Amino acid sequence: MSLKRALDERSTWLQRVALHASLSALPQRDWIADGSTGEFQFTQLRDARSFISAAKTLDNCLDQYAEPIAAGTANVFGVHRGGRLVACIEVRPHADHLGMPAVTQIKGPRNRRAAIDVWRATYIWLG
Repeated sequence: MSLKRALDERSTWLQRVALHASLSALPQRDWIADGSTGEFQFTQLRDARSFISAAKTLDNCLDQYAEPIAAGTANVFGVHRGGRLVACIEVRPHADHLGMPAVTQIKGPRNRRAAIDVWRATYIWLG
């Protein structure tokens, strides 16, 4: 293993430790309930294992989400179709309307823009 790779692996490990610590220190927050609409299911990522699994499946940085989780400012949901993870969404409290959700990200594999049907389903579900 090269030195660069070893340092990258160390960084990933430290970020995942921070994620575990952030999630275990917070009370369970179910501000928005899991749900479904049409062929899509929305499930909150509630533990480090679900964040890491989603990060591996979608090849993105969800396993590095410790800071917004620790701050309690974000909820992240996996979007499944036919039992397969197709996207993740980040929902935060709306800045101008307390208690209302605001979608801040909807990302597909490799942080690419999610398909339009995922966007539509997300807003129907939150509605």
